[in-house]
Amino acid sequence: MKIGHFIYVLAIAVLIAGFIPPVLGADETTDAATNYYNIGVRYLATQDYQRAIDTFNLALGSNTTMIRQSDALLYTYQGKVYGLIQLARYDEAIGTVNEGLVIYPKDPMLWNDKGYALFKLGKNQEAVNAYDTAISFDQNYTNALINKGQALFQMGRYQDAADAYARAEATDPGNSEAAAGLALARTAAAKLWNNEGDALFKLGKNQEAVNAYDTALSFDQNYTTALINKGQVLFQMGRYQDATDAYARAEATDPGNSEAAAGLTQAQTAAGAATQTRLIILGVILIVVAGGVVWYMKYYKQEEEKIPEKKTKKKK
Repeated sequence: MKIGHFIYVLAIAVLIAGFIPPVLGADETTDAATNYYNIGVRYLATQDYQRAIDTFNLALGSNTTMIRQSDALLYTYQGKVYGLIQLARYDEAIGTVNEGLVIYPKDPMLWNDKGYALFKLGKNQEAVNAYDTAISFDQNYTNALINKGQALFQMGRYQDAADAYARAEATDPGNSEAAAGLALARTAAAKLWNNEGDALFKLGKNQEAVNAYDTALSFDQNYTTALINKGQVLFQMGRYQDATDAYARAEATDPGNSEAAAGLTQAQTAAGAATQTRLIILGVILIVVAGGVVWYMKYYKQEEEKIPEKKTKKKK
């Protein structure tokens, strides 16, 4: 996973450096915590993470009243977390996040960073929970959505991962990481559902297999293998026209695919034969019906001739 969201933390910290009272732009101030904070930010900018961590610790150990007034205390926690994660000290990063959350329980960035550290420790479900908390405070938090998608992908929950990446892409159209993650998740979900369809087909559960293949195709409409498999099951069900359509789509997605071509020919032949059989049956039915009509009319006429005409008496 890229750590662009942590770079974003650094960018915010550097930006805030110009706004901490009373005279943050100067080399020194009368406030120790402010001085340590500024020095820590400069160490982060030069990627001297250990010194940055040490200096942020000095800031946190000082009187933090002034830096709390401008939210610089929040950025101190975020900066320290950033440094710890850069050094792969994930347990310490989580500890620092938890300290920050005591003061800033609704900060989405801290929750996102906690999720990332948990993810790096292999605690995927806990990471997802942390990302969900971050998103609950900022529904359009693109990085948290992307990170959630990756954790879900690692858990094999490809459909949920695709949903997370799709939301990330919606919040930031054109985001290459969201787009790439979404494509991977959809491909993986399609393969998973295709395998499910294969298993159902082997168990003789044809309609359920078709449903599984349709789900696979909802993630990847050009998934040739799923289209071919769907065509095979539909053929076995005697749904030759539907099988023809599936094989035709498969051949369109992969021109020259011999399996799709062979299946299409077989399905078209069967569909044609079935149509011819239906026409013959229809013809026979029409003949029988017509014969019945003729017989009925003949019988009716004969019966009618047997009925004597009633004579009417004349009045005198």
